[in-house]
Amino acid sequence: MTREERELAFEMRLDGKTWEEIAEKLGYDAESVRQDMLRAINNRQRGNTVIYPAIADYIKVHCNGSIHIFACRCNMSKSTMYGII
Repeated sequence: MTREERELAFEMRLDGKTWEEIAEKLGYDAESVRQDMLRAINNRQRGNTVIYPAIADYIKVHCNGSIHIFACRCNMSKSTMYGII
C-alpha cells in the first residue's frame, strides 16, 4: 500500500470501518490491508511517532506532548490510541 492509501485506511478505521470496507475501497483483500496496517503500526510504535502531522502538533501544543493525555481527552485507552496513531 502507498502512504496515501495507508493514511486513508487509518482514517477509515478511526471512522469505524471494517477491514472489508477499507479493502473494498482501496482495491485490496481485507487480510492484506489488515496485515499492512498492523505492520505499519508496529513499525511506528518502535519509533513512538504519530503518523498524522496535525494530530502530532495538537498533542505537542495542547497535551504537553503526552499521547496519554490526548487519549483521555478522546475517551480512549492509551493502548488503543497508540494503535491508531
